[in-house]
Amino acid sequence: MEEKKRQEEHAVGPEAPRTCKENLLRILKGLFFCVVVFFVVFFVYRHATLECENAQLSKTSLKTERENARLSERLLEVERKLQELDKMVQTLWNEEEHYADDVLVQSNKVDGMDGMTVFKRMKRETWQEEEKGGRPNVDEKSELHRDVIAVHVEGRADGQTSCDVANSFQIEEGHDIITKWHPLRYPDEGFTLEDGILTVEKTGLYFIYSQILYLEDPDADLATTHSVVVNEEEVFLTCMNSMVGVPPWHTCYTAGVRALEANSAIHISMKCDGCCISLSSDATFFGAILLKEYEEAPLPMKFQFTDIFFPNESRD
Repeated sequence: MEEKKRQEEHAVGPEAPRTCKENLLRILKGLFFCVVVFFVVFFVYRHATLECENAQLSKTSLKTERENARLSERLLEVERKLQELDKMVQTLWNEEEHYADDVLVQSNKVDGMDGMTVFKRMKRETWQEEEKGGRPNVDEKSELHRDVIAVHVEGRADGQTSCDVANSFQIEEGHDIITKWHPLRYPDEGFTLEDGILTVEKTGLYFIYSQILYLEDPDADLATTHSVVVNEEEVFLTCMNSMVGVPPWHTCYTAGVRALEANSAIHISMKCDGCCISLSSDATFFGAILLKEYEEAPLPMKFQFTDIFFPNESRD
C-alpha cells in the first residue's frame, strides 16, 4: 500500500508554489473588475438623476407656459380697454363745446390760446381727417409747419496741393477773403454764394458758424486767427488758435447768433499772408441756420471772442 501511494504521488507530483508575478496579476484583475463595476454603477445613477431633472424641467416649462398664456390674455384685455378709452376721449373732443376753438385753429388764429390747447385741437383735427381718409387742413405756410432754412458750405480743394500738403491752399498777399468753397447744393433755399460771399435772402435771427484747419503760419508768433465778417466791414466772430507743434495743425471753430437783414453778406476773412489752410470738406467749412424769421430786423445781437481779451482795442 505504501508503495502504491508513492507511485501515485510521483505520477501527480506536488502542487507548485505560485510566484509573485502571478499574485500581482490576480490582484490587478480584481482591481480592474472593481473599477468597471464602479463606473457602471456611476453611469446608471447619473442617467437616472438626469432623467429626474428633465422631468422637473418639463413640469416647470409647462407651468411657465400656462402663466405666460394667462399674462397674454390679461394684456389683450388691457389693450381692449385702452382702445375703448381712446374712443371715448375722441368722442369727448368732438363735442360741440369745442367748435369755437376748432374754427380758430383752422383759420390759424391761435393768439391767446395756450400751447397745450392748440396741440389738442390740432391733434383732434388730424384724427378727424384721418378717419375721413384725408389730410389735416393746415396751412403749409403756418409757423407750426415751417421748414428749416439752412446752408452748409464746404471747402473745395480741386485736387490742388500747396505747402507740400494735399488738399491745401496758401493765402496770397492782400487776399484775405477765402473763396475756395463748393457751390451751394440748393441755391434757391434762402441763400446765394458768389466769390466766397454768402448772401441771406430773409430777415431774421441766424446761427452762424465756421471752422478752418490751420496747417502753417510762417509769421505767427503765438496764434493765427480767422473771422466771420458781416456786410464786408463788421467783424462778427473771430477764432484764435495757437500755432505750436510740428507740424502745427489745429482746427479753429467759432459760432454765434445774430440778427441779419435781407441781402446781408457773410464771408470768411483770414488776414494772414502766406498762411496755409486745409480745404478738406470735413475740416474747413462755414454755414448759417435761420432760427426765426422777422419782418424787420431787431438790434444786432452778437458776441465776439476778442471782446473778452481785448475790450479796449478798436476794430478795423
